Amino acid sequence: MNIPIKHYRLLRGWSQSRLARESGVSQTYISELEAGKWSPNLSVLRKLAAALEIPVVALLDEEIEGGDEHHVYECSSGYEVGLCF
Repeated sequence: MNIPIKHYRLLRGWSQSRLARESGVSQTYISELEAGKWSPNLSVLRKLAAALEIPVVALLDEEIEGGDEHHVYECSSGYEVGLCF
């Protein structure tokens, strides 16, 4: 499973170390996830999504790495993937 952690991490301007601090997931594990070496369980996905302030489902969208452009927008209801409603 190729999940777009790096895409959303870079949108926030964060290093892997910063994401590790914010999420409680080790930097080594984040690096391995971004390299596609492992598939995270739901608990890890929830921690990463919460830190990145995006819905968990955004991390399940494999098309981002394939070139489709997605953006995270800051909306009155928080950060949203796509458009604010």
